[in-house]
Amino acid sequence: MSQLKRSMSAAQPLEQILAEDTGEGIFAGIWHPSRQDGTKLGLAYHLFAAPEDLGIMKFEAAGREIAARKDWYGWHGEFFGHEAQLYSALLRGIYCGGWIIPTIDMLCGTNSHGVMVHPNHLYKNRERGFNFITNPASKPSGHLYWSCSVMPQAPANIWAANFATGEPGNGYPEIWSINCRPVRLKECAP
Repeated sequence: MSQLKRSMSAAQPLEQILAEDTGEGIFAGIWHPSRQDGTKLGLAYHLFAAPEDLGIMKFEAAGREIAARKDWYGWHGEFFGHEAQLYSALLRGIYCGGWIIPTIDMLCGTNSHGVMVHPNHLYKNRERGFNFITNPASKPSGHLYWSCSVMPQAPANIWAANFATGEPGNGYPEIWSINCRPVRLKECAP
């Protein structure tokens, strides 16, 4: 039985098991996907972060790098492109539990319209063992993290999360080389 199952069966509050390495990845809370318009998908997942960043690269290169990973921390990588394709894969049951580029709400809690939808996001828990780069001086662009969420007002651009401030911002996928922290999902009861 994984640490996560032991911890949850012992009725520990989620706050006490956040940032535990469970063998599934680093536990980052429960994620309830919702579309950009706020419509809930009626699904729930345990959210796990990879123990390290993928590295600084352009968006498509990050997707290719994730997809090429085999048995990376116990799981293969998967690349669905953007958030809409990820949601389609979740609804059709073709997501296999592998590493993916996170959505903007997984990273900083807010959806593409600035509405808080995920209270246990990675930025909130950045100092609990996730080892994110939060200092802009430490590595140029190292504190910025790709999401797979498209900006509704500029569909050619992708939301990026600033881990120095916790704010989402405009990411230029064909120009910027920034960091990527893969995550993976494991379905749980809604």
